Amino acid sequence: MKTRTLLEEARDLIEEPSAWIKGYRALDENGSSTDATGADAIQFCAEGAMLHACRDVLTRVNGGVPASTRRISKSLRYRVCLNVLDSVVDCDISIYNDHPATTHEDILRVFDRAIAKAWE
Repeated sequence: MKTRTLLEEARDLIEEPSAWIKGYRALDENGSSTDATGADAIQFCAEGAMLHACRDVLTRVNGGVPASTRRISKSLRYRVCLNVLDSVVDCDISIYNDHPATTHEDILRVFDRAIAKAWE
């Protein structure tokens, strides 16, 4: 799967303001911290959304065996996506995501710029 497709999938996960969070990779329906790759994750930071999007790809590559967060975070596809996001904001995307001044609209613009960059 192409980088831009993974970035688009991650962006889609947080398109609604209620699906985006700060301070955690992912939260469940009770507002508790959870694994971003888990089925119970419903809210994500930018990095958590990227983990969740990459999970589906690696699970398919594994013949349906769910990919662990650790395996995903070491995968080339995930690292490339994070590098593109980091390059758009000139820092670690998780730091940018959690900055007090960062808004949901800011994060969507970062994804839009990263997706455009992935087309180059």
